[in-house]
Amino acid sequence: MKGRKEPSLAERELVFKLAESLTGSCQQGTMRKDILVANVQRRMDLLGLESVFDYVAFLDDPRSEIPDASGVSEMDEFLSALTIHTTSWFRERPHFEVIEQTAASWFAKQTALPQGHDTVFRVWCAACSTGEEVYSFASALEALRKRLPGFDYEVMGSDIDPVSVVKARKALYPASALDSIPHGFRSCFLVGSGRTQGLMTVSKDIRTRCRFEVRDLSNPDTFSFEFPFHFVICRNVLIYFEPAAVKKIVAGLVSALGKPPRAGFLCLGHSEPIEPGPFALRPLQNCVYSTSLEEAEGTEGSAKKSVLVVDDAATIRSLLTHVLKRGGYNVTAVASADEASEAARKATFDAVTLDINMPGKDGLTWLREQRRAGFRTPVIVLSDATPKEAVAVLSAMREGAQEFVEKRLIANAPQNIIDLVHVLATPKAKNSAAPKKKGYQAQTRPYRPEAFVIGASTGGTEALMRLLQNCPKGMPPVVVVQHISHAFAQAFAERLARVSGLRLVPFETGTPLEPGTLALSTRDEHITLVKRAGTLVVGTSSAAPAASHRPSVDVLFQSCIAARARVVGILLTGMGRDGAQGLKALHDRGLFTCCQDEESSVVYGMPKEAIQLGGASFIGDLDEIRDLIEDCLRARERTG
Repeated sequence: MKGRKEPSLAERELVFKLAESLTGSCQQGTMRKDILVANVQRRMDLLGLESVFDYVAFLDDPRSEIPDASGVSEMDEFLSALTIHTTSWFRERPHFEVIEQTAASWFAKQTALPQGHDTVFRVWCAACSTGEEVYSFASALEALRKRLPGFDYEVMGSDIDPVSVVKARKALYPASALDSIPHGFRSCFLVGSGRTQGLMTVSKDIRTRCRFEVRDLSNPDTFSFEFPFHFVICRNVLIYFEPAAVKKIVAGLVSALGKPPRAGFLCLGHSEPIEPGPFALRPLQNCVYSTSLEEAEGTEGSAKKSVLVVDDAATIRSLLTHVLKRGGYNVTAVASADEASEAARKATFDAVTLDINMPGKDGLTWLREQRRAGFRTPVIVLSDATPKEAVAVLSAMREGAQEFVEKRLIANAPQNIIDLVHVLATPKAKNSAAPKKKGYQAQTRPYRPEAFVIGASTGGTEALMRLLQNCPKGMPPVVVVQHISHAFAQAFAERLARVSGLRLVPFETGTPLEPGTLALSTRDEHITLVKRAGTLVVGTSSAAPAASHRPSVDVLFQSCIAARARVVGILLTGMGRDGAQGLKALHDRGLFTCCQDEESSVVYGMPKEAIQLGGASFIGDLDEIRDLIEDCLRARERTG
């Protein structure tokens, strides 16, 4: 309401206290508090009320609990205003692969049982907001139902917010959301016409298998159900609760999976791993946990893998051993390079974690010797996050290490270590269904680009060195996002500039991007492409992380669209899916896009996601992508 005064400190504090008492979540962070106050102000504006105290008095009237024609009361609207909803279609894609795998494995075991076995795979999406998460997982299970005769599923979504639950039941969403849904699942959605023009809904087969309820995770009664679930999902919710409340909620979620020996799975958000021991859980991957050791090992379909831990610090050896054993690995821990050599002679390992700084023979020397002797096991270098360590770490990558990890993350983000070891220790699948690596996958052909924009993660430091080594004269500006510790980013940028022959420009807003220049984000900020008066310049942004990363490849690629820049987008090796949506967006606008192929990728995550979305014009190894870059330069010459 124009001219209305801002709420007083007392009014704001009243909003926060009500949010804590009604939702059980802790009210921390200025941004979160501002969102809650703004939400309440919107309700006050609609009702023509001037103060929070007047609004609370209005809510005390029993009439505020009378639902309107849609089934929503003003008290429901108030509760909705006190919650924050962040949801999207098919977010955290690795979780969909896990649920398909576990559901198929569960069904195979059920069909081996006598007549009368259970054929309904039950899923609970706790804190489901407006239903996108429920229908996304249901779409994945629907695809499985069509492949497996006799298999069926039910998905229950719950949320503390009655308004969101009503919206979820209606299952009406903007038709524009279809663009964010993977191509393989779009047949599950129906686009409206006439009165429903601009809207989409979910197929009847899926809607009839989904139901929604209002449930409060801070209420112990929430976890009482007639039948236990096989898979419980509660993503990006625990971050809003105090540690004591988190323990109670996790215990409740686990109880909803039933009692042992029944096997079930708990799926949490990538940003909220837990210590699984107190809940009798076993971590699988990507913050998914199993209540059964047998089921956890069976999910991988093979025996335990082995990891060699090399570190002279007893505390690091002990911590890593604990984390990796919790992840289902056999661990051999040694304190020196000589002990590591002896262990490697006696046994075969699926991965190695290696400390760089050790007395006697250091880790870099050991790695160099082992690689020259034919040692092919993936190696993860561990290091303190200091610029002083950067040179040694980057040298280790040059000598054949696959990735490096800050030591602090062993305790702060143990699931990240488990996930990385899992990806590197898992052999690449044979006879992949991915498109053949060489050749154009679309009508687009190389053209004169204003810039090359490149994204990479695990394995990317050396891939970038090889791709950009000795860049030809007249190279358009190159803008790179490499997922790397901020402490090492500047050293890596300088090394890439030396190897490429490009001039590294400052990572500052407005820096011109001229031919022969290289730009990277060297701190905890996004790098973007901006066009000013027809000239490309560097943009910076402290916006929230995208796909769990800052800088983010998706943010860079999307900025090229906003700038209307004629670029070539390249996505290299890396875990996760950052850059996949952005590359698809570039491709859809007729720009040329490249993905590194599976054979040459250290981790075939980001490129695979982009290819599956239909976002690649070209797929090839690093040499083939380099040839394509030079084709673009020849195109520049032909066009002036």
